[in-house]
Amino acid sequence: MNIRKILIIALFIFLIPMLGWISPNKNNVNINRDLYSSKSNIEFHNTIENKKSYIDNLLKSKVKIKIGDDIVEDTVEEYLIGVTAAEISPTYELEAIKAQMVAAHTYAINKYGESGPYPADPCVFQAYINKEGRKEKYKDNFNEYEQILKDIAASVVDKIIVYDDKPIVAAFHSMSGGTTKSSEEVWGSFVPYLTSTDSSVETALQNYTTQKIKNITESYNLIKSKYAEAQMPQEHNNIIKIVSKTESGYVKNAQIFGVELPGSKIRSIFGLPSSDFSVSIDNCDIIFTCKGNGHGVGMSQQGANELAKQGKTYEEILCHYYNGVSIKSL
Repeated sequence: MNIRKILIIALFIFLIPMLGWISPNKNNVNINRDLYSSKSNIEFHNTIENKKSYIDNLLKSKVKIKIGDDIVEDTVEEYLIGVTAAEISPTYELEAIKAQMVAAHTYAINKYGESGPYPADPCVFQAYINKEGRKEKYKDNFNEYEQILKDIAASVVDKIIVYDDKPIVAAFHSMSGGTTKSSEEVWGSFVPYLTSTDSSVETALQNYTTQKIKNITESYNLIKSKYAEAQMPQEHNNIIKIVSKTESGYVKNAQIFGVELPGSKIRSIFGLPSSDFSVSIDNCDIIFTCKGNGHGVGMSQQGANELAKQGKTYEEILCHYYNGVSIKSL
C-alpha cells in the first residue's frame, strides 16, 4: 500500500507541469481571439464612420433650383425634402415616401444631372416646395413632417434607379386605374422599364373611382372652339363614343361631337383625373366616370403606399413599378 501511495504521489507531481502548459496555451488562444475581435470592431466602426461622412457630404452638396426666373443654390437634402413634400404626403408609409424620394432624385439626375438646375414648376418638371412653403403647408405639423423627410433623405440620398447602369426616367403619378400604362400608350415611344404593371392594390381605395359631370352645351362650345368640324348630333346618345382602349384599359381614342380624339386629349380638355374613363348621358350632362388619377405611367404613389402597408420595402416597390431596373448607390 505504501508503495502504491508513493507511485500515485509521484505521478501527480509529474503531471503538474503539463497542466501548467495547457493553461497558458488556452489563455493565449483567448487573447488572440480578443485581439482579432478588437481589430474587427475597429474596422467595422471605421466603415460606419466613413459611410456617415459620405452621406453627410452628399446631403450638404450643392444643387441649383430654378424658381420662376431665378436660380437659387441649396443643398441636395433641401431639394429632396422640397420635391418629396410637393409630390407625396408625409403621412404615407415610410417605405412609400422613400420610393418617391428615390424616384424624384433619379428623375432629376436623368434630366438635369447631379447639380441641376432643377425647375420648380410642375408644368415644366417636378414640383418643389421650399422651407417657408412647407411651414405654411404643414402648419402645426411642420416640425414632425420635416423630421420625417430629413430622416428619409439621410437614408436614401445615395440611391438611384438604374437601367443598363444609367439613371432612368422615373415617371410617377398619383393613382393608376388598377394597371399602370406603358410609355407607348401615353407618349408614343417604347421605354423598356416603363411597361404596364399590375397595381390592383389600389382598386379598393375610397377615391379610386370619381365622377366628373359636364354640361352638354358647354362641352360642345369648348370642343367647337378647338375643332371647327365639331357638330352637335341630333341624338344625345351619339355625343360621345369610346372608339378604342389600350391593353391596360385606358381610353385610346374616343369620338366626341363628331371629332375623334385621343383619350389623353379628352382628359386634358375636360380636366379629368385620368384617361381611364367610361361615359354616360343624363339629360343635359355628360358623366365621366374615371378610375385613378394621373397619366398612369411608372410608379403609382397610392399603389406604392398600399404595397408598403403590405410590408414591401422601397426597393421592392420601385422594382415592381419599373421593369428590369436595379437600385444603385451613387
